[in-house]
Amino acid sequence: MKPSINQAGPHKFPPLNRLVKRYQYLNLGKKGQKLYTPGFIGVCLPNNSLYARLGITVTKKIGHAAQRNHIKRVVREYFRCHKEDIKGWDLNIIARKDAVKLSTIEKFTCLEKFFKKIKD
Repeated sequence: MKPSINQAGPHKFPPLNRLVKRYQYLNLGKKGQKLYTPGFIGVCLPNNSLYARLGITVTKKIGHAAQRNHIKRVVREYFRCHKEDIKGWDLNIIARKDAVKLSTIEKFTCLEKFFKKIKD
């Protein structure tokens, strides 16, 4: 039996927490505030809801498929663990070319700076 959205644990990444439609990304790009860290560009916008939603953009210019997938996994993992801290926001994390060179801990540090800026 597949769990429903309400039964998902606190560290899951259900569809409720994802940006999936193109118009969501376009709206975020137009109206959102951009924040920069060494490995990522973050675009954020309040969404007037009780949960945060995440979109991840990693283009083919970044590296080969395994590198791009690693970056996406790291961003999703950080979001899963910290989504309760930023309820009510839509986020798009855009990877920069420097993100490939960073270690996982350095990527977490960049994301921590971004999330800290949102909370303040």
